[in-house]
Amino acid sequence: MFYNSFVLAIGWSIYIAIFACKNWLGIELPFFFKNYAADILCIPLIFGTIQEIVRLVKWNNEILLKLPVVVVGVIVYSVVFEYILPQISPVFTTDIWDVVCYIFGGIVFLFFQKRDKKIFELMKDI
Repeated sequence: MFYNSFVLAIGWSIYIAIFACKNWLGIELPFFFKNYAADILCIPLIFGTIQEIVRLVKWNNEILLKLPVVVVGVIVYSVVFEYILPQISPVFTTDIWDVVCYIFGGIVFLFFQKRDKKIFELMKDI
């Protein structure tokens, strides 16, 4: 669906802009953007991109990711990036607030999916 692709493009642009400011351009961002905005965006962007790829492969714009898939994804992402990687590399740090951001991002993704489901139902009536 064009709208989802448009929202994903905007989201990825914001994510890349935050990354570029922090890592390449040396621009000092406000505390929230520096520490948590990318963590909130990552789950909806990853799952939204996966969902769009599955929709393209299956030729079905009505495919939605189920709640258990999103919950398991948030758990795996949290364990990998907040527990395993900080033990392996000093580049990564453990931050419980990052896990809160991942959970919030998962809720945001599910909220937008619910909206998509309502749109699909309305379109069937047309």
